[in-house]
Amino acid sequence: MTEQRMTARQRRFAEAYLALGDARLAAEQAGYRAGSGERLLRVAAVQAYLAKRRDDDRQRAVASADEVLQYLTRVLRADAGQSSMKAAELLGKRLGLFAEQGESLPPPVIVDDIRAAVLLPDGGEALSEAGGRRESAAGALPGGGEAALPDAKGDAPGRSGEEAPLPRGGGAEE
Repeated sequence: MTEQRMTARQRRFAEAYLALGDARLAAEQAGYRAGSGERLLRVAAVQAYLAKRRDDDRQRAVASADEVLQYLTRVLRADAGQSSMKAAELLGKRLGLFAEQGESLPPPVIVDDIRAAVLLPDGGEALSEAGGRRESAAGALPGGGEAALPDAKGDAPGRSGEEAPLPRGGGAEE
C-alpha cells in the first residue's frame, strides 16, 4: 500500500482539527476558507493521517502490560506499607506464585449410581441397579440360595401379575 502525501497546509489543517475538533475553525487556522473544512476531511491523505494520529494517541493513553508490571514492581520496592502488600499480591497472582482458595480443588464429579433395595420372597434383601439385574448379586444369599431379582415391571420371575402373599402376623385382618 502506498502512502499518500499531504501538503503542508493539509497537515496544518489536520493538526488544528485534532486540537480543536471543529473542521471550520481548523480550516481557517490552516489558511483555507472556512467552508472548506468538511471537504478537507474527505481527502484520503488527511483521513489516513487523522486515523494514524488517533491510533497513536490511543496507544499512548493506555498502559501496556509491561508498564503495569514495572509500576507494580516500583511500588513494591519503594513502599513498605499497604501499597507494597497489594503490589506484591497482584504481582504474585500475575506470576502464578500462589493459587486462590478453591482454585486447586478439582471440580466435583457427580456419579449417579444409586442402588435400589429389593425385597426377596424369603424376607431377605438384594441390591439392584435401577431396577435391573446385577450379575454379581445372583446366588449371593446366605445358605446357598439363589436370589431372584424383579424385572423392569417389578415382578419377580415366576410371579407374573400374581398377588404377593401377606406377611404373617402383619397388620392385615384375616
